[in-house]
Amino acid sequence: EASVEFWAWLRDEIESRPDESQLPRAPRNHLVEITMVPLRLEKLLVVGFLLCLDILLHELSFTPLQAIFAVCRLLGRGLAVRLCCRRRREEASNSFALSVTEQGDVMRL
Repeated sequence: EASVEFWAWLRDEIESRPDESQLPRAPRNHLVEITMVPLRLEKLLVVGFLLCLDILLHELSFTPLQAIFAVCRLLGRGLAVRLCCRRRREEASNSFALSVTEQGDVMRL
């Protein structure tokens, strides 16, 4: 077994010259798996990016619309309480509160 001098090894590593005499000893299937890692990693990164983009687009488009509808519904119920007759006022005041989802939409706006 030939001994490799440290400085020669370091120079080869810096110059990106691998020891080609070692390559035939590495199992072929390991080399193939190592070359597949960047491809698999890129696919995973693309999926993660698309999920983040989907959430961002939802927050920028649907959340303001949902909040606007909740505020309109709240204002509409307030007007209904003031304009309706007494019996309807009591019914409308019971349904005046927003649902939990609508409250969350208004708070997120």
